[in-house]
Amino acid sequence: MKEVKCEYCQTWTDGNLEKCQHCDGILYEDRIKELASRDIDSGTVPIIKINPDDSLPIKGGKHFLRIGQLIFMSIISTIAAIASSTVH
Repeated sequence: MKEVKCEYCQTWTDGNLEKCQHCDGILYEDRIKELASRDIDSGTVPIIKINPDDSLPIKGGKHFLRIGQLIFMSIISTIAAIASSTVH
């Protein structure tokens, strides 16, 4: 069991809980506020958006750039995999 010190009542409590067992204060409140303020979406890869109202040449160009992004990300991922496998 992980124990943390409550910021409000300064007693040790179970760190796996969201609130203190003694004073009902919110544990990790600063960390929760910081994560909420970051506005990070770690599950998506930023790619060029293709709008339905774009003209045909613009759509073609954006598709070409998306392919370039895919190739670039593949190369970077391969280099990262090779670099991490060589480090002991």
